[in-house]
Amino acid sequence: MNSKSNLNIKAKTTSALTFLVATIMICQSTANAAATTSNNDLVITTSVGSVCSVLSSTNLTFAVYDNIGATDQAETSPAVISSTCSTGTTFQVSLNDTSSAQNEYYMSTGGNGGTAQRINFKLFATSARNGTAVTKDIQIVSATGTGSSANIATLWGKITALQTGKDSGDYTKTLTLNIIYGS
Repeated sequence: MNSKSNLNIKAKTTSALTFLVATIMICQSTANAAATTSNNDLVITTSVGSVCSVLSSTNLTFAVYDNIGATDQAETSPAVISSTCSTGTTFQVSLNDTSSAQNEYYMSTGGNGGTAQRINFKLFATSARNGTAVTKDIQIVSATGTGSSANIATLWGKITALQTGKDSGDYTKTLTLNIIYGS
């Protein structure tokens, strides 16, 4: 073989060997390469709104009215008002109904509405049944919710004295309670 041919074979062998070494190095570096990780935050949110459930109350009950009416007559069973409001929610409770100029409401027999079929009464936020009578413009209670059902106020009543000549029968009045709440 001549030297030119020897050089050719050497060049081919060197090229093949260089290619083989490069391939092994690439394969090895690819096999040893670690996966790349990129991070970002995922934020999950919600909020709890201020909520109050509809109020409930027990009935305020008076004993049988004596119809002579010489003295005031207190109720025999006060009305207990309860509500459920979100924890931390402030709220106020009041009546929705307008009273008379004397801060009185009246119960009636449901007849023609004459005075013989009406008995006037007042509501109070104290068991002493004195002080300012509870009316539409007077707040019964202001409180903060606990997240659970709670008795929040008691209303006491008093039939005002000197109401005589009333028809016999059952007298009733339905009043609406309001609850106003916010955060």
